[in-house]
Amino acid sequence: PDSDVHTTTITQPLANATIPLTGGSNPPLLSGYDPEDGDYLGANGTITDPSGVIITSLPANGELWYNGNPVIVGQTIADPSLLTIELTGSGYSSVSFSYAYVDAAGVDDPTPATYTLSWNTPLPVTLINFSVANSESRVQLSWETSSETNSSHFDIERSVDARSWNAIGKVSARERSNTRSDYNYTDQAPGNGVNYYRLKMVDLDQSFTYSKVRSIFMGTTGVRMYPNPVTTMLNLDTDGLDQIQKVVLYNMAGAAVYTNSGVIKRSIDMSNLNTGMYLLTFTLKSGTTITRSVLKN
Repeated sequence: PDSDVHTTTITQPLANATIPLTGGSNPPLLSGYDPEDGDYLGANGTITDPSGVIITSLPANGELWYNGNPVIVGQTIADPSLLTIELTGSGYSSVSFSYAYVDAAGVDDPTPATYTLSWNTPLPVTLINFSVANSESRVQLSWETSSETNSSHFDIERSVDARSWNAIGKVSARERSNTRSDYNYTDQAPGNGVNYYRLKMVDLDQSFTYSKVRSIFMGTTGVRMYPNPVTTMLNLDTDGLDQIQKVVLYNMAGAAVYTNSGVIKRSIDMSNLNTGMYLLTFTLKSGTTITRSVLKN
């Protein structure tokens, strides 16, 4: 069998993109020919019945996956249309691997072919972590990159509704780095309620990509309970009730004896619970958890 070399230019991908090798004009399917079997990729895109394709080398950049699982060297692929390439890392503008078809008699191609995808501009900053945390009345943003190529800076953007965004700060990037880099920024004046944040990662040519959105609740979510100790009904007098997504009451063994999510009720019936100490947790929509102790008489 003879495996076909493919060298294809694709449209500029985003960092961390997944590219399916499902066929069509761009990118093409793996293909080959055998004198006995005929074409392994027909004109209509169908594949005849060889014994598979052996992956003889993996990409130096990115990762090769088959049907949702990572590929290893020497693995035989039954259906090449289930292959995908994940563009991990940054700073490169092409990705390649090699393969060899196996014919119906079980003989593999002695001269594996190279499959290459390329694009015009090296992939930008690779963000591996981005988090926000409450620091008294401020918000501390922290993020890390694994590598950078031609990176200019990070614009820090904030929103109150995750739709309209305003730039509130700027942090210079390393421009070029193959090692892990740590960054941070402090929002000195977040708004009351939920604050949404994202990073705009800008390259030297002014192209950019956005990070995932992070959120945090700022201000007072006062949680007051009465009576405490309680005999029957525990009442909740809570500011910012719309910021609470879940309420759970735990006994001291750690078992949940009451759960309320969605529309939060303002009282909890504890009349049928045993006497003793309980923990009441409030999970905010920002992910913050508030815990209060309750004594049942």
